Amino acid sequence: MYISKGGKHAVVIDPKPYESPIKEGGVTYQDSYLINLATGDKKLILKKSKFTLYPSDNGLYCTYYQDKQWWLVDNATGKVFCLTKGIKADFSDVDYDGPQTERPFERLPFWLKEDKALLLFDKYDCYLADPASGKVKKITNGASDKAIFRSLDIDDDEEAPAVDKPLYFSVFTEDTKKSGLALLDKKEGLKLLILDDKQMGLFSRAKQADRIMFVMQSFEESPSIYITNSVFSQAKPVHKTNEQQSKYAWEKAELISYKAMGKDLHGALIYPAGYKAGRMYPMITYIYERMSDGLHNYAVPSDRNPYDVQVWSQNGYFVLMPDITYKTRQPGISANICLGEALKAVFAKRVGVDRQRVGLVGHSWGGYQTAFSIVTTKFFAAAIAGAPLTDLIEMYNSFYWNSGEANQVIFEGGQGRMEVPWWKDLKAYMDNSPVFQAEKLTGRLMIAFGDSDGAVDWHQGQYLFNTLKRMGKNVVMLVYPGENHGLAKKANQIDYASRGRHFFDVYLKGVKPEPWLAEGYPYQKKLENQNKPSQIKSQ
Repeated sequence: MYISKGGKHAVVIDPKPYESPIKEGGVTYQDSYLINLATGDKKLILKKSKFTLYPSDNGLYCTYYQDKQWWLVDNATGKVFCLTKGIKADFSDVDYDGPQTERPFERLPFWLKEDKALLLFDKYDCYLADPASGKVKKITNGASDKAIFRSLDIDDDEEAPAVDKPLYFSVFTEDTKKSGLALLDKKEGLKLLILDDKQMGLFSRAKQADRIMFVMQSFEESPSIYITNSVFSQAKPVHKTNEQQSKYAWEKAELISYKAMGKDLHGALIYPAGYKAGRMYPMITYIYERMSDGLHNYAVPSDRNPYDVQVWSQNGYFVLMPDITYKTRQPGISANICLGEALKAVFAKRVGVDRQRVGLVGHSWGGYQTAFSIVTTKFFAAAIAGAPLTDLIEMYNSFYWNSGEANQVIFEGGQGRMEVPWWKDLKAYMDNSPVFQAEKLTGRLMIAFGDSDGAVDWHQGQYLFNTLKRMGKNVVMLVYPGENHGLAKKANQIDYASRGRHFFDVYLKGVKPEPWLAEGYPYQKKLENQNKPSQIKSQ
């Protein structure tokens, strides 16, 4: 329940009419009511909807999303009308590639001061809506340049921006990953204040001075605090971090572009520290879903992070972080298609990536795609799959123990993207399960799990490990007692990170394997050394 500011109205959500142990399609429905707390009047606004009512800041209105449109409820009168009817814009998440037929909305509305107006968003642009008149107009022009405009409240107070004052917007360009800040002024219109090949954020305006503070960073530049005036003519750094970086070799990250699954995709390609043109280098490909928006993320090297792109770069690897998009009921196959096109784009650059020495790594959903790709393609010489799904049928029938919910919901309506139960399309479940494709493995694989994983049951790792062992394939499995979906104990974090680096060094660089990798690790030896720090060093 939500009680509005001033205590006049309440929003009540009732899922009881639709509660069932079976959630067909993985969808949860609910009824949404608006209650007048003075009279007790209760009005049903939304019946059997995936979405709900979203109250305005001051409690004068509610909005809801239905049929790709935004609707407005006047809490005082109970009047309901469609705000966006006739507007030539798609307010849904047009990049959604999940299994549900109704796409979610792009972004929640942003209310201005005293509920005088609200801002609505499509993929690129912002629309100003007057709740009193119902008039809506587009106030940004991002679509032509694929620039995403999003509202920002940069004042350090508890009030929303006023409708009659200048409005600020963050700007992010989809095809270049530039970011910046724009200002909408009634006199001067929309003006771009700053846009650069950097990541910018945390904009904050001083109350009694013409000063704006913000943070800027890139893969090469550690985050710095900048101060400027309101027109951004005097931007200068006032505090830098990690100045010791100048003593070390540090390389760049650049954007690659490719097309896959009918979509324009990108990837972030990080160069090895001390890179020299004309030399050939191994590459590690790190995956999840869409990764390229992190092009300008500054990465701090850490011996506790098993997936630290800066550590890989410092250790002489290219690193690729590609975008992946999906076709329903083909999550693994879709990943392979996207990875294949991303690799082609990298090799076409001819910057020194050795296509015979490419590794793959991912965790959870990324671990699933890693396990699937290493057993079904010959793109990769070695792979590390952290907490991977390996048998989609068995996983469908398991629980997400961290929440207590059945995984059926995730597979039919969520990230699993399988749309239907396994018995409705057995072939798709088997075709996209690493364990059923295991015989095709030609590269080297390491699997890692915590034996208390409440997200992906660690038996998923055992299924693939034992299957591959029975087939006579080369596979390693690391198991960390008492650990959940992500390792929490420092010693285990360091151990997994160091073993992962060594694994890639062996199979992508030709380094001599340590005994644990070459010969295995007897259980008795594990008991004797479980409290000792790992002695493995990267080479």
